[in-house]
Parts: sequence; structure tokens; C-alpha cells
Amino acid sequence: MENINRVKHMLWLLMDRHVHRYLLVNTVGRENGAEKAEHHLQMSYIYVASRMGTSIDLASRISYNWSYKGGTVYNSMLYKHIHDSTQELTNYMDEVIGFPLEEGVRPDYNELSIKFFNEFIRIADKAFAEVEDDIDPTKFRHISGHLL
Repeated sequence: MENINRVKHMLWLLMDRHVHRYLLVNTVGRENGAEKAEHHLQMSYIYVASRMGTSIDLASRISYNWSYKGGTVYNSMLYKHIHDSTQELTNYMDEVIGFPLEEGVRPDYNELSIKFFNEFIRIADKAFAEVEDDIDPTKFRHISGHLL
């Protein structure tokens, strides 16, 4: 298995439960906003941890700097950028992956979970690339770099 496929498979193993639960709590008649938010947050942490070579718990501490109007530099959390960017998927699952919104229609969670995961990673990769050069160097791969 090539390294890129191995990494993606490892991400799937870590995110599988969160993806399935996320889809389940979005199903008509089973909606649970708190659980939906928690699983989306966990998927964002897992993604950041995998990209930064740190633990899932410490992924919430990684920040990046960005400029706004006239060069003012702001510090922002990387997981929040990934979370907000992937709402492009989570807010429009019916359009993006064909998630059914009709009452009485049971989703095929196994099929949809793979579609959801692949789209989540695609969007997260794009969002990460947007800020990669601005990640605070003191936070870059330092927390558990010995694992790399």
C-alpha cells in the first residue's frame, strides 16, 4: 500500500465512528444537534492531528496567522478553519453526497460514509493548503514530533 493510501486509510480508521455517527444524527427523525457538533469537531481535530503530527487532544492548540485590512495580523485556530471550511459539506450533504432528507427514507450509511469521508478530506486538504504557510512555526510538529 502506498504511503498516501496508508495515511488515508489510517484517517478512515480514526474517523469511521465519527463519520457514521454524524450521518446517523442527521437522519430525519434522529436529529441531534449536540452530537452532530461534537462529531464534526472531533473529525476536525483528527484531521489537524494527522497533518501536524500531533495528538488529537493537542490539535486544538495549533494556530496560524492571517492578515486582515491593512496588515493587521490575527491569530486563529487551525482546527476551527478546518471545521468552518468543511461546513461546505456538512451544511449541504443532500447536494454533495446525496444524503436523503425525506422522512421514511433510510440512508445507506456504508455507501454515504465513504462519500462523506472522501469529500471531507478533499475540502480539509484545500483549507489546510490555504493557511499552511501561515501556521505558527512554534506550533508546527513540535508537540509529538518524536513520533514522526
